[in-house]
Amino acid sequence: MRSVGRSSRWTALLACALLFLAPAYFLHEALLDPERVLIAADTMAVHAPWASDWGRAANPELSDHAHSWIPWTSFAADEVVHRGRPPLWNPYQFCGSPALGNPQFGHFDPFGVPLHAAFAALSSSLNAFEWGAYLRLVLAGVGSYLLARGLGRSRGAALVAAAIYAYGGFQVLWLLYPLAHVACWLPWVLWAVDRAQREGSRLALLATALFLALAVLSGHPETGFFVGVAAGVFALAGGLARWREGAGARPLATALAALAAGSLLGAPALVPFVEYLGESSIDAVREARAASQGEVGFFLGALRLAAAAVLIASAALATRAERLGTRALVGAACGGALALLFCASEASLYPQLLVDSAWLGDPRTGGWRGPATFLEAHTAYVGALALALAAIGWTAAPRGGVRWRAPLATLALLVLLAGRGIEPFETLLHAVPPFSMVELTRAHLIANLALALLAALGLDGALDSARLASRERVRAWIAPLATLLVLALGSAFASPDQVRAASLDLAPLEVAAAGDALLEPRGLARSGESGVPIRVRLERDGTRAVARLVPRGSDAAVIERELVPSLGEARIAEARFVHLELPNGAYDVEVRLRDERGERTLRGGRILWGLQGGALSSRGRTALLGAAGVVLALLFAALLGASARPLARTALAGAVLLAVGFELWTFGGTWNTVCAKAPIFRATPSLEFLYARLAEARARGDGEFRIWGATEVLPPNAASGVRLRDVRGYDAIECARWQLLQQSLLLLPALRSPLVEWPSSPAQLHVGNFPVEGAVMRGMGVRYALDRRSFAPELLQARGLRLAFPAASALPPRDGVYVYEPIGAEGRRAFLTTRAIGATEGAARLQGGDRALAEQLDRTLLLSDEAAASSLAPPMTRGELRFEVDEPDRVVLRLEGLDGEAWLALMDSAFPGWEATIDGEPAPIEVAQLAFRALRLPAGAQRVEFVYRPRSLRVGLGLAALGAVVALVALWGLRLRSSRTSAPLPAPLPRTAVP
Repeated sequence: MRSVGRSSRWTALLACALLFLAPAYFLHEALLDPERVLIAADTMAVHAPWASDWGRAANPELSDHAHSWIPWTSFAADEVVHRGRPPLWNPYQFCGSPALGNPQFGHFDPFGVPLHAAFAALSSSLNAFEWGAYLRLVLAGVGSYLLARGLGRSRGAALVAAAIYAYGGFQVLWLLYPLAHVACWLPWVLWAVDRAQREGSRLALLATALFLALAVLSGHPETGFFVGVAAGVFALAGGLARWREGAGARPLATALAALAAGSLLGAPALVPFVEYLGESSIDAVREARAASQGEVGFFLGALRLAAAAVLIASAALATRAERLGTRALVGAACGGALALLFCASEASLYPQLLVDSAWLGDPRTGGWRGPATFLEAHTAYVGALALALAAIGWTAAPRGGVRWRAPLATLALLVLLAGRGIEPFETLLHAVPPFSMVELTRAHLIANLALALLAALGLDGALDSARLASRERVRAWIAPLATLLVLALGSAFASPDQVRAASLDLAPLEVAAAGDALLEPRGLARSGESGVPIRVRLERDGTRAVARLVPRGSDAAVIERELVPSLGEARIAEARFVHLELPNGAYDVEVRLRDERGERTLRGGRILWGLQGGALSSRGRTALLGAAGVVLALLFAALLGASARPLARTALAGAVLLAVGFELWTFGGTWNTVCAKAPIFRATPSLEFLYARLAEARARGDGEFRIWGATEVLPPNAASGVRLRDVRGYDAIECARWQLLQQSLLLLPALRSPLVEWPSSPAQLHVGNFPVEGAVMRGMGVRYALDRRSFAPELLQARGLRLAFPAASALPPRDGVYVYEPIGAEGRRAFLTTRAIGATEGAARLQGGDRALAEQLDRTLLLSDEAAASSLAPPMTRGELRFEVDEPDRVVLRLEGLDGEAWLALMDSAFPGWEATIDGEPAPIEVAQLAFRALRLPAGAQRVEFVYRPRSLRVGLGLAALGAVVALVALWGLRLRSSRTSAPLPAPLPRTAVP
């Protein structure tokens, strides 16, 4: 007994060492070299003013990391270090937006703002990325290991489950994103729920609430929602199982109470997010999703539902069947149902996406040519061997694992079907109200964990079979092998090899193109394969210039898109794709025209396409699943010859762990880029010019001004990193303030000019193609616009702009960025005015082409009809203002010589939570220009203060405090009551005999 206990302890210590050392090896390049950091900064290479600082991006798919989280976390960390608190408001994107309401900032994530602030105080906040990633990988692995052990799995199988979840697609691909910040807590929540239901201890119940709260607080609401769903389903399944065992409803009730308490503890992040959601354009997003929902025929939909039912039923019958022929038939039914579900019609490529890391390319080695993005398509990736082991666990669970097999299998199946967009499952799930607002691919973390646990079941089932007699061993293996065989064959022949164009979006070129040209991107076709027959033809069709997307070897047009009406007799001398490295199937077009005026090159027009169907041959489709089958066959042969000694089974379990680890390493080992530690947003000539002007403005008391980063200059959200207020920005939930801003400033037909390229329809208006025009800039309080284009003098005049940098006599700037400013009155963030009209009248006058009003939007306020109806008495004739304090959450303006009533306009976003005082007295904030803040000032006013104090934060903190108190009292009461009146809980399930 002593030797067994010592061996068990040494095995446990070895498992813990692997779980802590594996992430260190995975991230060793960044962890061991202090001059290298785990960031994707080189994706800035496509944006000015840093386009010349790097070569080609190592992984263009990770652009959001450089564009959003590096500037956000550095901004928040600096605020903590210098002001002693994280910012509640972010003034640098849009015209200001709530940083607290955007939970991806990580205010409450223990590895978010607090970790970055600590590193910023010691060295650089950039070093926090790799250490945060290391801690999350450790948490994901240890949590998965403990969960698998709690469900009765052996140590070897639990290590396999930990490797699959911690290094599978979801965790590794999203490692630098807030999705992984949440995903690492999922196994801990389920482990705590299982312990609470098995033991009923207060500590386990409090751990359940704490771990769910950490998941909610960690920064990505969609992923946190699915963590809560998984925890609820897990608690329900476990509670019902224990109710059937005679434990009553107490295990389920206490687990649900702990989960509710955890949701309340997460309220400080959840309530501000709900407030932000209410002010956003989520309704439009929901309507657009409903409109784009795929249609599926009745017969095909019924067939898929029937296949799912057959799959679940056959998996439930697999272990109960006694006769070999019955078991083989049940296994074949499982494989056939899987093949039908994953290989029918448009879903034919999804089995390969689960087992192949680069089936349609890889952005690290030449772009991604599959549906959506590589990140979205491969989040459910677990690898061929892990998937094969999961299929074994599906049909041959070991002792003690039968009761968890059906819930895990059903959960994994539902997530994969709905998350992959396979109808009718996606539509059915989106019909449930909470799921209608979330991206279903975020649920792939549930599929990853379920498949990891199923693989652990499969490994233990295989290892248990080594202890059986020969005939019993054959009976145990025949159903899993039949499942794998039919699944491999079905994935090869369920659908033909084909690629169909899913979409073509070619933006209008600046000048019409006519003639014929064939654009065929290099590198799309794979040698020796039939696939990817894509080309784009620009051609003259009567009086139009059109783009047609056609299959190779055929003249039949799949999709065509009109560019612009053709002008003159210009012919296309050359047309080619540029930026071939961009992911998502996005390619820019460059066209060289030739006519009587000579040659000229046009740049613009982005083509987006998606691929449906399978591009690999039938032989290629089965290669990976076939390889997994060979590995399992070798494992089976080894098991047939193995003795019942634990050492042999341990060695085989270690071999499987190494094989799974190697396969996952080849997928994710080089995915997350490591760059040299250097200033990411270093100053360039154009930025230095702006910083000099900013210092002058602050010295004059003008406060910080607003800029406009045009297309390909300062990517969205990067302004948070360079500390310049940009009117642009991006968030997963589009801020409705920008839409309101468009309504107030884009209803300007009088501003349209043949020399100013306006989008052809209002639906195409967004921050990227908003025309840089003087009156519009002044209306948004924009002082400078950054653009890579150099405009001719007549075009500048038409736009109402002048060149501010570089000087007219200077050479083009070294960083390729020109800085423009409006002619006449400069864009001002704050000003005094006596001109105010109702929003209804103002919109009507603008739509009617009132050029005078359009030109005076920086001095005329569009207020509510009620506010504008009250006249100023007496109106001011003079008055000056200056900024005394200009901080993210607080703005103080000093007024001098105000001799009458006036309107004060601050061209920052109006949002719930902003409060204003005039000379210390509260004052109501009016909404100006449908989006900004305005105050009515009395004569003689001297000081105005705006402070951001969101009620949502106070409510969230109050709910968290209430939840903590109620949880402690309720859980303590449940414990006391259960110890006095309840029957003891049944003993935990026996673990498998495999060490």
